Amino acid sequence: HQPLLDLGTGAVVGTEALARWQHPERGLIPADKFIELAEVSGPIKNLTRWVVTRALTDLAALGPAGNHLEVSVNLSVRNLYEPDLVDWVAFELLRLGIDSSRLVVEITESTVMEDQSTAIETIERLRAIGVRTWIDDFGTGHSSFARLRSLPVHGIKIDRAFVSAAIDSET
Repeated sequence: HQPLLDLGTGAVVGTEALARWQHPERGLIPADKFIELAEVSGPIKNLTRWVVTRALTDLAALGPAGNHLEVSVNLSVRNLYEPDLVDWVAFELLRLGIDSSRLVVEITESTVMEDQSTAIETIERLRAIGVRTWIDDFGTGHSSFARLRSLPVHGIKIDRAFVSAAIDSET
C-alpha cells in the first residue's frame, strides 16, 4: 500500500494498492512489465481480483480505526470487458463490510480512450453502486481536458511526465 496524503493536513486519507512481483531469480520485476504480460497472456482478471480483495481485506482489518480511509486499485482495459466485474465488486464490498464510497478504481487515460463506450458504461455502473473512479496517468495519451468532461469520473491523476514537461517548458 502506498499512502495517500491530504497535503493540507499531512494526514493519511487512504492508500493505493500496488502489485509488486519479487521474482526468486530476477529480483523485483517492475509492475509495468508483469502487468503487461498478465494482460496479454490472460491472468489479469485473477490478478486484479486478488489485488481488490486483498486491498479491501486490509482495509476491513483496520476496523473502526480505519473508517476514514479509502483504498484505490487499478483496473486494466481487460477488466472493463468483464460482464460480472461490477457485481463482483459489489459482492466483495458487502462481504467485507466496506462502504462502497471508500473504494476508488483507477483507469488509465489510454484504457478509457481505447473503448470509450465500454469504459463509460463500466464507470457508470461502478458509480451506481457508490464506487468512485479516477483517470490515472492523464497526459500520457492524446486526450484533452475538454474530452474528460464527457466522462463520468470523479477526478484525474496527472502523469509525472506531463507535469515535468510543463515545468521544463519555456513557453
